[in-house]
Amino acid sequence: MIGFIRRCPITCVIALSLLAIFAYESYQVRWRDLQVGGGLVILPLALQWSVFGPAVQHGEWWRLVAAGFVHFDVLHIGLNLIGLLYAGSFVEPRFGRARTIAVYFGALLIGNVAAYGTTAGSSTVTGGASGAIMGLFGAVGVFAMRYWSQRDQLVYAAGPVIATLLNGFTHSNVSNAAHIGGLLGGIAVALILGPQPEVARAIRTAEERVEGQAMHVLPLPEVPDEIENDPSNRLVLSRSALGKLTFGLVGAVFVVFAAIAMQQSVLGGLFFLAIGLVILSGLRQRLILSPRGFRSTGTPWGKMIRWRDVARFMADGRGVACLFTPAYVAETDRRSGVLGKLNVGAYARLPSWFGVSPQRQAGLMEEWRARWSSWPDPGVTT
Repeated sequence: MIGFIRRCPITCVIALSLLAIFAYESYQVRWRDLQVGGGLVILPLALQWSVFGPAVQHGEWWRLVAAGFVHFDVLHIGLNLIGLLYAGSFVEPRFGRARTIAVYFGALLIGNVAAYGTTAGSSTVTGGASGAIMGLFGAVGVFAMRYWSQRDQLVYAAGPVIATLLNGFTHSNVSNAAHIGGLLGGIAVALILGPQPEVARAIRTAEERVEGQAMHVLPLPEVPDEIENDPSNRLVLSRSALGKLTFGLVGAVFVVFAAIAMQQSVLGGLFFLAIGLVILSGLRQRLILSPRGFRSTGTPWGKMIRWRDVARFMADGRGVACLFTPAYVAETDRRSGVLGKLNVGAYARLPSWFGVSPQRQAGLMEEWRARWSSWPDPGVTT
């Protein structure tokens, strides 16, 4: 705990401020009137500080900042505190204290301006720190997208951002405008300021060292077509019966969820339907190992990965992972556009459930990599 406070003092100060203000809000009402969640409790201070169109139009512009410090129920403050500590623990050590403050309050202000713009003509009140927290997650995305060696950090923000936006589109009492505005505001401020100079220099130096080393490695000759296309040099892993049953049942559950959610929100229903269809596509997925590399079929993004671009395969608690060589990651990142960079990472998760354990699958793929990544080899005949 002491170490966290030293690394992230600004995050801790903001969290304590939110807690202190909510404690004062709670003091203004009887404890039995507080709700854990499921509805808004308009506490006196929350009503006085929230983004409220008529009040802002009468000159109370300070509400656009103050609204980020009030919350409407216990679940509201609880989820925001978790998100703040999670995002702040990533952003503050990399961007520094001053930049973290700028990202947080820039996102807070832009998010609340967006909320005001969408509720100015109504009696809706908007409050909470979630817009500012979305801005912190936006800064995480900026950091990951700026450096190819940090691309895997993008997953740190993707889950919370998607969950927050999905919750906003499926519930009527959530301000989508504040969330989206805060996310875009955080991205904008993080792009302008960037991380701390010493952090940026250290990452760039490490990346340039790897790229420099890769330039001195001579490319190996390509495996001839007659070897690549020989059926005896191919290994095809298909889904096991248990794997097909599991994917079929899970996919069917999401399709049912989609039908139920469609009655409440078309967007939410389409989201669940898309997940269900992706899962069902796993029924016909195969993993093909050949002399040049491996590829996965049954998915729209399956492509050949060369053995020479893989550092190693490994099994862990979530299945089988493929660790790419730094040179491959750097070159792929260099050739990718903004959207392409979303798929650039140091490792990738591979499909499993092929009737063998993850350890056996990883070992089998490592055998193929060791055999073919250094072709031509005296032990390989043509």
